[in-house]
Amino acid sequence: MNFCGLTMVYSRNFDVSFNYDFVDENLCDYIKENVSFEYINTLNINKLYWINLECLRNLLKKLTNLEHLLALNTQLSLRQKDIVLYSRLKTLAISVEGTHLLDPIDPIIYKNNLYLLRKFCLHITRKHPSFFIGMHRLFAELFALEELWIYDSDNGYPHPIKYDTIVAQLKFLNKLVIKSRVNIPFLDYKPFGLAKYFETRRFKSIAMQYERLNVDGIVPFKDVSIFEPFETELEQAWDVFRKYRSEMPYDPNIHKEVYLTRKIKKVKFKELNFFHNKCFCTNDFIRATKDFLRSENSKDLLKLSIKTCVLQSEPLIKTNRLSVARRQYSFKDIVENCSKLTSLELMQCSSCNVTIIDAYPLISQWKHLETLTLEIPSHLRGDFFLDLIKSCDKLKFLRIISYNTNEPLNRNLYKALPYASNIKDFSFECKSLNISEMFHSLCQITTRKLRRIFINCDFTNSTEMDSLETFLDANPQIMLMFFAISQQSKSYLKNLQDCMNHYKRNNNAKQFFAKKDACNFIKNYIVCDANEELFNNDTTIATVDMYNFK
Repeated sequence: MNFCGLTMVYSRNFDVSFNYDFVDENLCDYIKENVSFEYINTLNINKLYWINLECLRNLLKKLTNLEHLLALNTQLSLRQKDIVLYSRLKTLAISVEGTHLLDPIDPIIYKNNLYLLRKFCLHITRKHPSFFIGMHRLFAELFALEELWIYDSDNGYPHPIKYDTIVAQLKFLNKLVIKSRVNIPFLDYKPFGLAKYFETRRFKSIAMQYERLNVDGIVPFKDVSIFEPFETELEQAWDVFRKYRSEMPYDPNIHKEVYLTRKIKKVKFKELNFFHNKCFCTNDFIRATKDFLRSENSKDLLKLSIKTCVLQSEPLIKTNRLSVARRQYSFKDIVENCSKLTSLELMQCSSCNVTIIDAYPLISQWKHLETLTLEIPSHLRGDFFLDLIKSCDKLKFLRIISYNTNEPLNRNLYKALPYASNIKDFSFECKSLNISEMFHSLCQITTRKLRRIFINCDFTNSTEMDSLETFLDANPQIMLMFFAISQQSKSYLKNLQDCMNHYKRNNNAKQFFAKKDACNFIKNYIVCDANEELFNNDTTIATVDMYNFK
C-alpha cells in the first residue's frame, strides 16, 4: 500500500511492509499527521530495517488500540523497553538477537506484558551460548499461546533450539511452524496432540508444520499410502515422488488438505517446487514432474520451482518409413496449462542434455510473471532475453545465474535490460562482467523503479566508474547496491566503495557494499536478512515463508 500523498487515511490495517516511500519520512510523524492512528488495529512494518528504534517505540506508544504487530527485520526486539510496549498485543512477529534475551529481565516483565499474546512469530537472527536460558524464561510465561512460528536463521551456532522444551510448556498450542538453517533432530509431537502434516528441506533450511487436527488418530503422513488403487496420472506421479523419498512438491496448505481428506484429485495447486536437495534426473521422476504440471489441478498455479530436466524434449520419434526425427517439447504444454504463473525459479541440472536450449524462449509466454530466477547453462547464448523482458512487462524481480564465462549471454542481457520498465530488483551472478556496459543499459530504464542490485562475479572487464556514477546520479531511489568481485584488487574495490559512498548521503536505508566474498559478509551482516532473496539459493516456493505469518 502506498499511503504517501494522501491527506488522511482511516485504516484498521496499516501495511507498509518493505515500503521505501518512508525512507525520507518520519513514520511516527507521518502517521500522526496523515492517519487516524486511534483506528489502527494491525500494523505491518516488516523489513523497515532503517527506521530508528526510538521512532518505532514512540509510534507504538501512540497506537493505543494496536493488537497485531508484524515487525520482522526491524530494530524492535525483545529488550525490556520493547516488551513493555507489547502489553495489548494478541499477535506479534519480531526478529531478535540472542543477546537481547540475556539482559537481566525479570520473568514478571514477560508475564505482565505478553499475557494477551495468542500468536507469536520469532525470528532468531543470532544465537548466544546462554541464549537458551532466556528462551526458557520467555516461553514459560507464554502459557496461553495458541500459534507459534520459529525461524532460526543463525547456522553459525550449530546447536538447535530446544523445541521439545518449548512445546511442553505451551499447553494450549494449536499450531507450530518451524524453519531452521541448523539441522534439527526428528520432532514427534503426537503425545501433545499435534500432527505433522508438512516437512521439507530446501538446501540451507528445513521447515515443518504441526497442527491440532480433527483426524482419527495421528499417524505419520509419510507412511500412509492414500491413493491406491491409482485412477489418475496425478496419483501415479504422487506415488513416484514417494518412492524416491523426496519432499512432496506442494505448499503447506495443500499438504494439510491432502492429510485431512486422503485425496488429491480435487486439490488446486498454487505453489509447486520440484527442485530438491538431491538431484533426481531419471525418466520416471521427470515424467512424474510433467504429469503434475500438465494436470487440471495445476491450472491455477502461481509459483513454480523446477530443474532444467523438465525442459528436455521427448525421445526422437521416427515416422513411417521415412527416418525423420521429430522432437516434442512437453514444456510447451506446461506453459499453456499453467498460464497464470507469477513466480518462476528455473535451476540447472548438470545431467541434462543440450536439447533444453530450444525450450527457454517459451518462458516469454508467461505474460503474468513478476518474479523470475534463471540459472543459465554455459552453452545458452541468451538470445531469448529481449523477447522475454518485452513480453513479461510485469516483471519486478529478475535474478540471472551463469557460472561460466559467457559473453554472448551477457551482451544479450545488456541489450534487453532497457526494456525492463517495471523492474525493482536485479541480481546477476556470472564469471565476468562489463560494469560499464551493464550500467549503461540500466541507465536507459526511464521509469526509475529499480531499488536493489546485487552483482556477484569473479572479475570485471572494465574498471572505469563513469557509467556507474551516471547511473547513480539518475537513480537516487537505489537502496541496495552490492558488488561481490572475488578476483579484483583491493584498490579497485575501495574505489568502487568510495564511489557508492558518495551517493549514500547518510541515508540509513541505503546499503552500498563492495566486497571480495559475499557469503561470509552476508552471514555476519544482519541487514542483509531483509534482502536475502537477492543472493540466497533457498526458496520460499512450496515451503514456509515467514512473511506469510499474520
